[in-house]
Amino acid sequence: MFTVATWNVERVKPRSWRRLPIVQEALAARSHHVLVLTESHVDVRPRRGMSLVAQSTPAPDRTPGERWVCIWIDDSLRASPLELFEEPERSAAALISIEGSVPLIVFGTVLPWRGDGRREAKGAEAFVASLEAQSADLRRLRAQHPEANLAVLGDLNQEVEGEGPVGTAAGRRAFHEFLANHRLVALTGGAGDPLLRRGWRESIDHILIDSAIASRAHPAMAW
Repeated sequence: MFTVATWNVERVKPRSWRRLPIVQEALAARSHHVLVLTESHVDVRPRRGMSLVAQSTPAPDRTPGERWVCIWIDDSLRASPLELFEEPERSAAALISIEGSVPLIVFGTVLPWRGDGRREAKGAEAFVASLEAQSADLRRLRAQHPEANLAVLGDLNQEVEGEGPVGTAAGRRAFHEFLANHRLVALTGGAGDPLLRRGWRESIDHILIDSAIASRAHPAMAW
């Protein structure tokens, strides 16, 4: 079974004697083929046997080595990074070859939250602007690789269904339009939300996959 995962590791550092071993132990407990780490560091390796294939560009609000997005793949896979133009500090992408199947574009991202201070705009306005900008990169990647399926993973900072403490009503509407425009299904939304199944509040870290393969996907899990 081919598996993908995402986790916001909240700026864990490669020399953190307290947090890093806990994070790496949790990551090593499951052998994902593709792992998108957000708020991470290029030297925080999930486990042995994984390589960093794509990363967001250095950002002025991150320290040296920190990245908003890092895409790691199992060494059994072949992949190449894909260039992004719209918001390269907050997104990264890779084209992954899967034996016996069509290639997969993996797009990792962190979208603005209500109080995100990197723009003059705030809240829903910043979220919608960022979503529209990154959509342009996605459309270009789709056109360049029409044979590939698409998966979008990361900290999207928006609930899919309800109005939670992180997203906004306008952001939710834009998110649903984004899903429809890019033919994506949120495995982490609605009845499939692994956090709601545990009785928690809605997910804001998401796994979105191509509708062409959604029917074959297993339910999303939280670990």
